[in-house]
Amino acid sequence: MIELDLLDLGLALALVGIAIALSRWQHLRLEGQLLISALRATLQLLFLGYTIALIFAWTIFGRYWRSP
Repeated sequence: MIELDLLDLGLALALVGIAIALSRWQHLRLEGQLLISALRATLQLLFLGYTIALIFAWTIFGRYWRSP
C-alpha cells in the first residue's frame, strides 16, 4: 500500500501554488478554477481511498466469519 505523509501533501500543494502564481503572473485569471479543482480532486481521492479500504476490510472480515 502506498502511504502519503504530510510532506507529500505539502509538495503537491506547492505545485498547485506555483500554478496559481504563474496564472497570476500571466494574468490568466485561472486562480479560482485551479484552487477549486485542487480541492475537488483531493476530496474525491480521499473519498475513493476510504471507500476502497472499507470494501477490502469487509471482504477480509467476511472470509473469516463465513461458515464452511
